[in-house]
Amino acid sequence: MKKTFKKILHFAKRMVTEYGRDNTFELGAALAYYTIFSIVPLLVVVIAVSGIVAGPDAVRGQVFGQLTGLVGPDTAKALQDMLGEAYISGKGVLATIIGLVTLFIGATGIFNSLKNSLNRMWGIEPKPKNSVVHFLVSRLLSFSFVMGLGFLLVVTFTLNALVRGFADKLGHYMPELGAQLVQVISFGITFVISTLIFAFIFKFLPAVKIAWKDVLPGAAFTTVLFVLGELIIGLYFDSTEPASMFGAAAGLISLLIWTFYSSQTVFFGAEFVYVWCEVHGRPIQPATDAVKVVRRVVKMENGKPVEVEE
Repeated sequence: MKKTFKKILHFAKRMVTEYGRDNTFELGAALAYYTIFSIVPLLVVVIAVSGIVAGPDAVRGQVFGQLTGLVGPDTAKALQDMLGEAYISGKGVLATIIGLVTLFIGATGIFNSLKNSLNRMWGIEPKPKNSVVHFLVSRLLSFSFVMGLGFLLVVTFTLNALVRGFADKLGHYMPELGAQLVQVISFGITFVISTLIFAFIFKFLPAVKIAWKDVLPGAAFTTVLFVLGELIIGLYFDSTEPASMFGAAAGLISLLIWTFYSSQTVFFGAEFVYVWCEVHGRPIQPATDAVKVVRRVVKMENGKPVEVEE
């Protein structure tokens, strides 16, 4: 028992060390900045994709219901108003094309920024490539994650609908049990889907080779942090009332706060994956189109660089 506790403590210390070394606050601030410009295009695409199956109105209601719980009613309302203005109104072919290109670039901005952050944290650098081709491939990869989010959203809605249908039938016989069952199973579904999303992000977004058995524990750990973060941020918004503190900028500030914290949960989860791989003797390897970047600290002695142990 004592030996196990020491291993856990050592693991946690390594995570915290890596977390501080990688300047994650700076990376989180950059990701929050990109989110401001990407969140509305991202919502447009996700709602459009999932709305094909579930219906756009139903999906929109579910999405903004979740956002209200995450970032508060003021921010969710502001995003809903922005989304209403974002749809292309068809003012000619050129305007439509420009709108679609802007939508594509905007919707992929979050994932592109997250990919660069994970590469940097894991010491990976993509090889130099043709700038235009690399840009398109990078954006297409990020766009595939956006499409995947839409698909997983449909799966979540479908499973929750099936659970509610089963619980309604059960409720005729045991009303209290039916309501509790919906809450428990819905939470389980959301937890599993969230874990899958984080697992796919860690597995496919950075330019790395990594096994599923190394990704899944970190994804589950990240989901736990994310759930705890929802509770903490919810309590923060309830107690501080951003609208009274920041006035007209309350929605924007709330979104920045939520994005910054969410980015830290993902980055801490990424450090979990990194340390997990190191501890189990399976260091993260670069993909075929990337190289490993090794960090060294040196000092100058007699005009020559001498490596210093960190």
